[in-house]
Amino acid sequence: MKIRSLQGAIVVACGIAFGALVPAAHASPLRWLTLPYHGVLVGSGNLEEDFSGAAHFQIPATWRAVKKGRFYNLTPPVVGRCWIKVQVNNAPTLTKATTAAQVAATFPEGFRIVELARGSRAHGSWGIDETAPHVHPPGRRVYAIGVIHLSGHFYVRLRAVATFVGECSDDVVRNGPTLTALRRIVTGGSFGGASFRGHKLTK
Repeated sequence: MKIRSLQGAIVVACGIAFGALVPAAHASPLRWLTLPYHGVLVGSGNLEEDFSGAAHFQIPATWRAVKKGRFYNLTPPVVGRCWIKVQVNNAPTLTKATTAAQVAATFPEGFRIVELARGSRAHGSWGIDETAPHVHPPGRRVYAIGVIHLSGHFYVRLRAVATFVGECSDDVVRNGPTLTALRRIVTGGSFGGASFRGHKLTK
């Protein structure tokens, strides 16, 4: 079963829409990263790794990026005595829930500390919250998710999670350039070449 490729349309649409989302004051050189996925389709009832595709997103050119399995580990510049790490991954999902409902389900009470932003994006929805803190090492955490509709009940959840360790002010955590970069990933990212070769779906 071949799912229509949305890469071209999403990249064009997001390029237009994102100009209005990111303030010009935060403009900086960017570079594209590609994160391939080959694995289980979450929610399909199948445990065979039969879903494939690739996420594409932009990050600041100054960020160090190391791909490890299905994740990208990113390192933004240090801000004073605040050290920041960002991890990006994607999870293709089969569900009947809307994109907005999937975003809401990501941030239940008790996990969400402060709601930072919600919105619509090309083919989906997105949200960013400060969530329960990181335990080891102790630090604050900001979680961003963009849910992209692929076709039918097929979606991909593009996630970017930042951990702030050290002397990190509210301004750095909730308003700084890292938040702008997370927002860019989940609002401007795309997922292309999606295909599923598994057995009959159970949902």
